[in-house]
Amino acid sequence: GIRQGESPSFLSLCGDVLYAGCEGAGRAKVVGYHVSEAGFEQMASWETEGKGLCHLALGPAMLVGSCYGSGDFFAVDLTLGRELWRFHPGEDSMVHHAHCTVYHEGALYGVDLGGDCVFRFERLGEGFGSAPAITRLPLGTGPRQILWTGSSQGLLINELANTLWPFALEGASLRLGTPVSCAPKAAQRGYPGSGCLSPQGVLAVPVRGPDGLGVWDEWGSPLGPKGLYPFGSQWPRMAAWAQQGRLLLVCFQHSGEIGCYRYDGRGLAPVCAVEMPGASCCVPWRGE
Repeated sequence: GIRQGESPSFLSLCGDVLYAGCEGAGRAKVVGYHVSEAGFEQMASWETEGKGLCHLALGPAMLVGSCYGSGDFFAVDLTLGRELWRFHPGEDSMVHHAHCTVYHEGALYGVDLGGDCVFRFERLGEGFGSAPAITRLPLGTGPRQILWTGSSQGLLINELANTLWPFALEGASLRLGTPVSCAPKAAQRGYPGSGCLSPQGVLAVPVRGPDGLGVWDEWGSPLGPKGLYPFGSQWPRMAAWAQQGRLLLVCFQHSGEIGCYRYDGRGLAPVCAVEMPGASCCVPWRGE
């Protein structure tokens, strides 16, 4: 199971199986649980080389993930019994921080916040290849997350540059559009957290520092006022839509709570909050 100090910080859900990635473990560690109305029952756990595991996502009959501390990307089967693939960017002058992995239409995309780049891995056998196509970004961009909004277009959320960057897929590379600020009117520097796209095409991005919410459409154009809706809670690390986009869940790491909000296109209205020390990730279960 999860031991004291291993700091589970990211969750991924596959039906009624919940996978928890442990950021504080000395090695990359994932623990799987069967979820029911009665609670959690541990299924299996898995460990491998890598430090600071910070992101998990579903791939084709596999779980893919990123290790911020060591820069590794990996894939493991859904029973957590066998590692299928692992990639490290290699020895160079960059300090690699693997931050996000997303499987999209036959390829795996890995976001490297420290290396300022996006990798595209082709399928090979049970895993992926070791010679990815690389889209390099300006030094200091610090990409955190890649979100696909269509078959060949999407958005990059850049933590260090405090920007949202639309892109189009051309071959194996990303053709970048014009970046927009995630907190254009904030008095404090913004650090975007993990955003989410609703079924209605509304992109919600929590911004740490100013501690507010920015909303855009799926092409990166601002919705509502060109600023942030204030939360009133501290350090929003990630957000997730629930109930088919009717409610927004936000994890506040520093104030220790998960807030629930209703966004109607005109404003952000608080619904309720649940105390949770160090809240960093939440996933809706069974559409709740």
